[in-house]
Amino acid sequence: MHCGCPLASLLFALFGIRKKILTFLRLLQGLQTSCACRAVYWYLATGFGNFTAIQLSPWETRVPLAAGALGAFVLQSYLVWRIYQLNNSRILMCINAVLVFFSFAVAIGKFFRPSAECF
Repeated sequence: MHCGCPLASLLFALFGIRKKILTFLRLLQGLQTSCACRAVYWYLATGFGNFTAIQLSPWETRVPLAAGALGAFVLQSYLVWRIYQLNNSRILMCINAVLVFFSFAVAIGKFFRPSAECF
C-alpha cells in the first residue's frame, strides 16, 4: 500500500538525504499507515451495517492526507534547497519553492475542510 520506507532509503542512497530528515519521513510513514489501518477498522468493523457512518469523516481518515502532505513538503523543500546549491539560481529556487508551498497549502486545506458530523 505504501512505499515510503523503501523510497526514503533509496533517496538517502541516491541523494544523500540527511538521516534526521529520513527518520522524520519514516515516522510520518508510520503515523500515516497506523491511521489508515484505524480508519479501515472504523469503517469495516465499528460502522458495519451503519449506512450513515459511511458519510462521516473521522479524524483517522484525514490524518494520512496531512501526514503525506507534510512528508512531501519536507522532501520537496529539501530538493529545492539542493537545486539551489547545485545551480545557484534564485529564480529557479523561488519558482520551485512557491510551487511546493502551494501544493502543501492545498493538501492542508483539504485536511481542514468541514465534514459531516465528525467526533
